[in-house]
Amino acid sequence: AGAAVAMMAADPTHPAARAWARVRRVATPLLLGAFVAFVVATKGFGTYDRRVLVLGYPLLALAAAAAVDAVVTRTAPARIVALLEGRPLAALGTYSYGVYVFHWPVVALAAPALSRVQEALHPASAALASLVFLVVGSAFTVGLAVVSYHGFERRFLRQKARFADSAGEEAS
Repeated sequence: AGAAVAMMAADPTHPAARAWARVRRVATPLLLGAFVAFVVATKGFGTYDRRVLVLGYPLLALAAAAAVDAVVTRTAPARIVALLEGRPLAALGTYSYGVYVFHWPVVALAAPALSRVQEALHPASAALASLVFLVVGSAFTVGLAVVSYHGFERRFLRQKARFADSAGEEAS
């Protein structure tokens, strides 16, 4: 879904881009609303729930792609665009590899406890528990990524120049 957004942004004259442009103002809120409703209906987007695996992750990808598209095309409210283009999220890019590496172990370690909590709660309360899990887990994951970057990754990134090819370009 993200690749499709990038392709449509690169070529707004493409038929798919023109079709999306006609429906984006209605489709984006519908996708985001559908995702929120799905989270509530599944008691918080449980990691091992088959409904989440089959429907939830594709819905999440579509909703996230629509949200990114809304920011890129400036069809999102100005406050949301400003928030997502702000320095804190730009700074997060420095640590994104660590977030990618550490998010799954954090989820895998915390998911069983979250599942037990969700089973005991009303669906709306279970969704709230998932939101709390998301916030705390994200903060913990970013913390691990920051420590990893400053304690480990940065040393290797400084070595990139040593691996440049003969034309002086960095190896990829």
